[in-house]
Amino acid sequence: MVLQKYSIDSFVAGSSAVAFFLVVSSVIKEPMQYSPIFLYGGAAAAKAYLLRSIVGKFKQAQRKPALYATAEQFLTDLIFSIKTGQKELFNQKYRNNNLLIIDGIQMFSGKAMTQRELLITLKEFQVQDRQIILTANSHPYYIKKFDNDLRDFCQGGLMLEIR
Repeated sequence: MVLQKYSIDSFVAGSSAVAFFLVVSSVIKEPMQYSPIFLYGGAAAAKAYLLRSIVGKFKQAQRKPALYATAEQFLTDLIFSIKTGQKELFNQKYRNNNLLIIDGIQMFSGKAMTQRELLITLKEFQVQDRQIILTANSHPYYIKKFDNDLRDFCQGGLMLEIR
């Protein structure tokens, strides 16, 4: 759920965040121009604020479902769905969107099952021409214990370092 306090209209892009702002804003007007988009580095607070506001604007402009989730939320939801036998609810939550943003995927380092589930979800989005935005604190090449297929997927679209 995106709170009203997250508004792209009130975001002030500093000189180092202009490219970030322009690329992520393009998702609202022209989804799939770049997908996946992989953003890395930078200030987590500004990144999260802008990404949350993009979800709200996307829903308004495109009239299609969108989801922002932290990597921690994705992991928690996945574990819960497996423990309770409700994997279909997890799939509905994460796969029934036209825009999916997962923030902080470096958290999946060393978590093979989670990486596999994320990759399945991302490939489904790709096949159906839906928008993906992923973030991490570093370039995927430098994330240790990261699946090679997932690393390749992350590097297969537009990559942008945020400073």
